[in-house]
Amino acid sequence: MILFFLFALVTKSNAQFVYSDKEKSIHNGILELDSNSFPKNAGLNVNGVIYWLEAYHSFVNFKTASQPILLDSLLAQIETQKARIEKLNADDPFYYYCLADVNLMTCYLNFEKGNMVKTIDSYWNAQRNHKANEKRYPNFTLNQKHTLIFKAIDAWINSNVFGKKSESNEFWKSEFQSIWKEARVGLEESSVSYRETELAGYLLQILFGDISPETLPIFKIPTLDFAKKGPLEAFTTSMIYNKLEQYQANLQVLCKADSLGFNQQYNVLNLWYGIGLLNNGSSSSIKYLQLFMKNQKNDNQVTYARLKLSWYYLTTNQLKSADSLVALIQQTPVNGIWADQQAQYEAKHANNWVAEIIQSRLLFDGGDYLSSIHVLLSIKKSIHTFNQTQKLEYAYRLARAYHKIGEIDKAIPFYQMVVNSKLESEYYYPAYSAYYLGELFKHSNESSNAIKYYNRCIQLDSPIYKTEIHKKAKTAKETLE
Repeated sequence: MILFFLFALVTKSNAQFVYSDKEKSIHNGILELDSNSFPKNAGLNVNGVIYWLEAYHSFVNFKTASQPILLDSLLAQIETQKARIEKLNADDPFYYYCLADVNLMTCYLNFEKGNMVKTIDSYWNAQRNHKANEKRYPNFTLNQKHTLIFKAIDAWINSNVFGKKSESNEFWKSEFQSIWKEARVGLEESSVSYRETELAGYLLQILFGDISPETLPIFKIPTLDFAKKGPLEAFTTSMIYNKLEQYQANLQVLCKADSLGFNQQYNVLNLWYGIGLLNNGSSSSIKYLQLFMKNQKNDNQVTYARLKLSWYYLTTNQLKSADSLVALIQQTPVNGIWADQQAQYEAKHANNWVAEIIQSRLLFDGGDYLSSIHVLLSIKKSIHTFNQTQKLEYAYRLARAYHKIGEIDKAIPFYQMVVNSKLESEYYYPAYSAYYLGELFKHSNESSNAIKYYNRCIQLDSPIYKTEIHKKAKTAKETLE
């Protein structure tokens, strides 16, 4: 959901090119995530703007899950709009600008689909149209936005395809901020284009810049006031604060978003707010989780919301309500939404849930690591009654919390206990524990031990999260070899 930057919007350029009032209205409606349907028979436009906006509207609906659109169907819709633009007058900058944007949309969608040949082809088509615009219309300053996007993507390609990670790191440390600033030159701060360029910068950072608590000094992060500007700003700010593990700031963002009424337009903020409140032990969480499920127009992330709600019921001793939700999750057909697949994986093992361990997990997810440890230690005397799977999760949760508060000597033996459990075929804890051990030894400059555990991670199976954790281990290992 974070690739909104893959297309940029235009509100003004040279005096020669001006949006119609209808186009401005459509443009602003899309940016505000207004779920009203795109107006049909909007009329021809000689530079293709109306077709580009229709493609953009479809793309945003897909990414915000406000309408049930299949990926192949969406690709076909956008390709249709691209073909319509190509038939129009090529003698103006909007023509090339719109083509560059729709090609970036198809680039992303083909990447999500796993078709790398079409992904690369779309990317170079976008570059070709961008360069044609730069060459023929050098005063069309909004090309700066495309320059920002392309340079960030190029840095990612250099790092992940050509192995030039050091060059990519240097780009984010020194170049990106100045390019981002330059992209806003000539734009009025009140314009939609300025607003979108700000959003693009933050989203590019989080996607390609490896933003994390450790790399925080490198990056510019949004203020709480930025989140007040609109639903996309609230979404972006919340996502960044969550990634930086600034959980209380994240809750403030979501609270402001709720009070400003953004949830009426962007229902996923209800889900995020409900989860944030749940992780902080607030009984208000149930209100927002239920509100999300009530307002969601399709099944996307509903299963995930049911999982979180089942955990609320479990930790508040409402076991019948928890059990009924788990049964519903287990009976729900598998879909292509990653969060829902995670929920079904978790519900599959519901018979091994322990209320205190789930409570500890929620506190951990909310950044309250000391309370997470306290809850686990409070049931230490009951461990002899746990089955093997419950003991495995207990040790893993305790290791993660000790790791987070810096008590490494306590974390290591619990991680090692999990790695040696021989339950990797059904649970992700062993592979992740091996990876975290590799991280701990890397930061203590014990490279041989770090490589040993990264290799162990790669060797271990890991249901549902396997690709992610193996990739992280391989990347970390390569930096030491």
